[in-house]
Amino acid sequence: MLLLDFMSENLCIQSILQPTRLHNILDLYISNSEDLVSHVSASDTIFSDHRLVEIFLSYNPCSLTPPSPPDFIDSSFRSPDFQKADFTAINVMLFNVDWLQLIDECDEEDFPKLFNLTLLQICQLHCPRKVAPKSKKSSAVYVANRKRRKIQSQLEDAENSSYCPQSRINSLRRKLALAHIDIRDAINNNNNINN
Repeated sequence: MLLLDFMSENLCIQSILQPTRLHNILDLYISNSEDLVSHVSASDTIFSDHRLVEIFLSYNPCSLTPPSPPDFIDSSFRSPDFQKADFTAINVMLFNVDWLQLIDECDEEDFPKLFNLTLLQICQLHCPRKVAPKSKKSSAVYVANRKRRKIQSQLEDAENSSYCPQSRINSLRRKLALAHIDIRDAINNNNNINN
């Protein structure tokens, strides 16, 4: 129940809807953005009784281009800053809404949209609007560092493994050296932007 409560509180969705082992969904991909996942598939593999899960994202998380600041569209629940909301006022307004009258004023098919719009308007009245963070000067450095840490972890695992071929270890060492160069280049580009 803790996971479901967390997902509900943070408006998260679970994107894997196909069984990943026998008739059960054991693998989860949880996100707070429906637009993040462009495709999900689960296919059989000869290596395991678990199915291979592939998730295609609508962006490249390994890209070194700095991400653009989020767009907080006024017509979505991404716009209100719920961390600073006046929940007492929201509760009072929700209590005072005549939901039965709203149901009577529209078709059953249109009510979910009307409900969503009413809820959004109430939240916008009692939540400040989110402000996009200032562009991070070091976001490219951050991404390059993240990539380096991942390669470093893979290298440590390979070196501690008794069955990992030396060619794989050498390949990871080369990738790690290139990751250090990427970090240096990102820092230099960041410094050039600031000057």
